[in-house]
Amino acid sequence: MDGELSKDSKSKCLQNDEVAMDESEDFSDSYIPDTSVSISAADSSKFSHFALTWNDLSYSVKVKRGPWWKKKEVTKTLLSDLNGSLNSGEMVAVMGTSGAGKTTFMNLMAGRTNIGKVDGSILLDGKRRGKSFRSQCAYVEQDDVFLANLTVKETFYFNSFLRLPKNLSTEVKKARADEVIAQLGLSSCQSTRIGSNLVRGISGGERKRCSIGIELLTNPKILFLDEPTSGLDAFTSYHVMKTVKGLAREHGRAVMCTIHQPRSNIFDLFDKLLLLSKGKTVYYGPASEAMNFFKSLGYTASYSPADFFLDLTTVDTRTPYLENKTRKRNEKLISAYNNSSYKVQALSELQKPRNTDSNMEIKNKDFSEGPKVGWWGEFSTLYKRATLNIIRERRTTAATYAQALVTALLTGIVFYKLTYTKKDIQNRNGVLFFMCLNQTFQPMLAKVLLFHLERPLFIRERHSKLYSVSSYYTSKTLAEFPIVVWSTVILGTIIYWMAKLNPSADRYFFFVLVLIANFFSAESLGLVISSATPSVEVGNTIAPVCVILFMLFSGFYVHISSIPRWISWIGYVSFIAYSYQALAKNEFMGEEFACNSSGSCISGEEELKEKQFEGSKYLDVFYIFLIGFFLRVIGYLSLYFITKPKKKLY
Repeated sequence: MDGELSKDSKSKCLQNDEVAMDESEDFSDSYIPDTSVSISAADSSKFSHFALTWNDLSYSVKVKRGPWWKKKEVTKTLLSDLNGSLNSGEMVAVMGTSGAGKTTFMNLMAGRTNIGKVDGSILLDGKRRGKSFRSQCAYVEQDDVFLANLTVKETFYFNSFLRLPKNLSTEVKKARADEVIAQLGLSSCQSTRIGSNLVRGISGGERKRCSIGIELLTNPKILFLDEPTSGLDAFTSYHVMKTVKGLAREHGRAVMCTIHQPRSNIFDLFDKLLLLSKGKTVYYGPASEAMNFFKSLGYTASYSPADFFLDLTTVDTRTPYLENKTRKRNEKLISAYNNSSYKVQALSELQKPRNTDSNMEIKNKDFSEGPKVGWWGEFSTLYKRATLNIIRERRTTAATYAQALVTALLTGIVFYKLTYTKKDIQNRNGVLFFMCLNQTFQPMLAKVLLFHLERPLFIRERHSKLYSVSSYYTSKTLAEFPIVVWSTVILGTIIYWMAKLNPSADRYFFFVLVLIANFFSAESLGLVISSATPSVEVGNTIAPVCVILFMLFSGFYVHISSIPRWISWIGYVSFIAYSYQALAKNEFMGEEFACNSSGSCISGEEELKEKQFEGSKYLDVFYIFLIGFFLRVIGYLSLYFITKPKKKLY
């Protein structure tokens, strides 16, 4: 019978539902504070009534199909003829199978897309959304991304400093952060680090509430959540959604979330359900009436409603027969909804009179009003946050210093106590060039890896307009600089004296300066690569190629005069070449090497002349820093344009 689902899927869902928590039992008082209790004056009253409506909403994009030699551009419709409203105090679930258009729809509602063609309208209280809309809503992404070494309280404090207007004092911002922490039941873990897969910290449910909490700092009236229960166990998922329900019911917020397969007790928390299939509405209306709607069409089930809806709307592609059958069933369901009273009710909601006051009077205090902190405020906050995170990243810091120490000792043993004989000229060249390579590969590859780990957090915060790219870039560079200096000093000092290089104090300090400059430029190259590449794997593939290219034109492997003229220009942009030349000039200038048995002697100047290393060593250092700054600018521009938010309000 067409109205019956497969026995396997029904029994599978029944097994899942058997372990569901009894609806009559409420464990929330034992584990999660009652979110209905008012915590702050800012949240003590409800928002005045408002509605976000969508009318005849359709969305399509241009895609290219066919073989590469004759690709054709075709229009692909992702959403078609959607109608409905999101009212204050409501929590609406957007459900559907993979590819149904859930995330596409919510991104349109939140103003987080700028490509494609949109037909129909999205209105806030009957008016087109303005620029202030984004400050009135918050978007909680599926992945919880934080700095693992900061505590819950520190995470909220730093976010409050960046998100809240500059006309509020530090005390007020901290108080607001404390209020939200208490409201979401995070007080007991506020001194615990957030943690990650490698660092022990708070639980998954607490981390999800942190994601929600930092978005609540500005007291938004509309909250969008993308798969808020993803990765959480059933018990934790229920309490997270119960907390979100309290935010809607008690404070008059409107909440919309995409959710895949919620358990029955989570599904019961929703006020409305929007069920999509291939971008079309299968059902929109009260969530509690959805089962009755499908029952009236001859489709019944005794297991979890969410599982039932997904089983019902899934297109089975295992065989052509099943695919054709399930597609026809979906078309029947869509047609049934379009001719139902629920569609009439959805259209009637759009005709209700709305509050036409453009200011939309809000009883709650709006923490999003007013300009954010200026560039200096962003920089100082980000610098403090980055420094604190580095200080607590003890394993990485210890590994950096340990690597410098071990490398220095091994290198010092290999090049131990070089003499001033002719044979040790090559050995001195070897240790100097090795130092250039060591100060290139290690910082560059580390930067490619570590920046990609932090990149999702940067993108999320930039999309939320917490700070500018320049303030983030500058603060990160300065916060990491002390580690660069001290690890280089450890490495350079041990090798310099073990290898018995030029004993003059000024030569030693210049040697360390060159190593720091080389390290700086290598990190800059790593930032360029990590900013411009989509993944760590791609970055690690490109990085060695760049270094090898700079090595070949450094003057160590091939004499400069032997390089073809048409490609020799690469040597002028190679910071490795300038570093090697500066170190060689620093070591050989003014030195005399012992004569061999035939009476042939050589001076340091002759060695430099033979290599065609000319000019001032100080000018070489200037060029190293100049290349490093130039690479930083390129990295900044890459980061600015590649991660630029692509959002448009329709």
